[in-house]
Amino acid sequence: MFHWPAIAGAWAPKTGGGLPFDASPCGVVISHRSAQLFRYPERHYHYSVAVDPPICEALLEPFFIDGKPVGTIWLIAHDEDRRFDREDARLLASLGRFAGSAFQILRSIDALEPSNQRLAAIVEGSDDAIVSKDLNGIIESWNAGAEQLFGYPASEAVGRSITMLIPPDRLAEENDILTRVRRGDRIRHFETVRRRKDGSLVEISLTVSPIRNARGEIVGASKIARDVSEQKRIERELLAADRQKNEFLATLAHELRNPLAPIQTSLYILRLRPPADPSAVELQEMMERQVHHMVRLVDDLLEIARITTGKIDLRLQPVDIGTIVASAVETSRPLIDAAAHELVVSVPRHPVTVEGDPVRLSQVVSNLLNNAAKFTNPGGRIALTVSGEGSEVSITVRDNGIGIPPESLPDVLKMFSQVSRQRDASQGGLGIGLALVDRLVALHKGTVEALSDGEGRGSTFVVRLPRSEAPSSPAEGSQAPGPAGAARQQKVLIVDDNRDAAASLCTLLQLLGSDAHAVYSGEEALGMVEAFGPRVILLDLGMPGMSGFEVAQRVRQLPALANVRLIALTGWGQEGDRRRTRESGFDHHLVKPVSLDLLRMIMESAPA
Repeated sequence: MFHWPAIAGAWAPKTGGGLPFDASPCGVVISHRSAQLFRYPERHYHYSVAVDPPICEALLEPFFIDGKPVGTIWLIAHDEDRRFDREDARLLASLGRFAGSAFQILRSIDALEPSNQRLAAIVEGSDDAIVSKDLNGIIESWNAGAEQLFGYPASEAVGRSITMLIPPDRLAEENDILTRVRRGDRIRHFETVRRRKDGSLVEISLTVSPIRNARGEIVGASKIARDVSEQKRIERELLAADRQKNEFLATLAHELRNPLAPIQTSLYILRLRPPADPSAVELQEMMERQVHHMVRLVDDLLEIARITTGKIDLRLQPVDIGTIVASAVETSRPLIDAAAHELVVSVPRHPVTVEGDPVRLSQVVSNLLNNAAKFTNPGGRIALTVSGEGSEVSITVRDNGIGIPPESLPDVLKMFSQVSRQRDASQGGLGIGLALVDRLVALHKGTVEALSDGEGRGSTFVVRLPRSEAPSSPAEGSQAPGPAGAARQQKVLIVDDNRDAAASLCTLLQLLGSDAHAVYSGEEALGMVEAFGPRVILLDLGMPGMSGFEVAQRVRQLPALANVRLIALTGWGQEGDRRRTRESGFDHHLVKPVSLDLLRMIMESAPA
């Protein structure tokens, strides 16, 4: 059946009618796929509608969609004097082509309509605010999510400027957004703050995309805003918890270091005063090892916190791995010797160079050696091997100790892992030494691999680092300290409210030849500092009353002490603490308990 969707002229009232395919000129034209001319067609075809006025001549042209004839255009003459010619046929052919294009567009629109309806439903049903605006920032559409987020119904939002949502101090953001939209940029996940109808502020994540017309011209922007207030609240709580954790760790380290300082200083004094009973030497050495172990635990605890929060800076330089190994072996030798282990070290004769932080890399190797010493039964064997092949350097520490169960290998490098807790429960420790190794190596763009054939069959740890061909330089601090001896005689003032720490350090420095004097408050120090005239002042920071910072600032104002060497001696060792001591006029920042060799070196460098 053919339908007449459009008729102009005398037959206009018949719009909407139609003809059967087999009983009309339309069927002939469709079948022949070409134009046909009919004279008095009502004599040949039975119509379902009255032919009035009668047809004298009809010219029909088919039109096509995707190459298939789907309809016809008619020209009808009701006058005997009107005859169609070639020009009429040409014009009708043009109309046929136009009709085919028009029907194709209409069919495409009909096909798209369900998709458009689905899209409209998605936009309207979205929990996110979806808004469109023109290039002047005037709102053109506003979904239910926008009403829920900002409080304005569409009737109050459409036609108004988007700036109604923007707090005054953020209006410049809109100018920047429109500028970028006009360039065709898409803005993804821009976090900002907007104002609701009730005046409250809401934190949102904003995605903005240009809107283009059919010619590809940018005519506006679509904005998707998501409420991230809850996410931001959780982030702030996590940051606050992280700060509290760091503050707790720093305080814990400070409180642990303060009692360790006089213990270590007293052990230095005993070393300078050999005991009459030779057996006491062994007790003294045992105490020194345990104090050193405690200091390392405190340092590791703070170190892993700094690495986890990204607050550690590497001092990269070309360094020979052989130098790193020598420094690490020296650090770990007391623990290895105490367990009567055999240590075999194999290092290439030629320099094997990496780009790294000498102190941190030495810490990596030392931690692996300490781990092997702890988890190998007394009299065991530890092998440390360095090899450089191609673009990679490997450092392997192998022991014949208690081994690692196969199911635990994937977790052994994780902080506080179950295997770490089980191992450290029997040997002592916090379960963070290997995690520290893993993270320090990762900062050097390297990898750590843990291997073991099972319990009782030893362990192997392999560190792989990128090789560097740059000339190597000696590792910082890797030189062996010189033999202990008398310090250059000079006046030293010790200021610490911890009387045990101050008194023991004073005694030690006196034994080393210094004219040392101890006081126990900042006020005491300022009361006698000019009369005493020290060349070095060792100053605690966290004293009650007048703090060490205030004492340092007051001392720096005294002309007679313009050249005094100010040394902060404290249990606080975070980077913020060091920065504050520098700003307060200190020359050095030493963390308790201080190394005697380091203290002697700094004091020797003080002006006479």
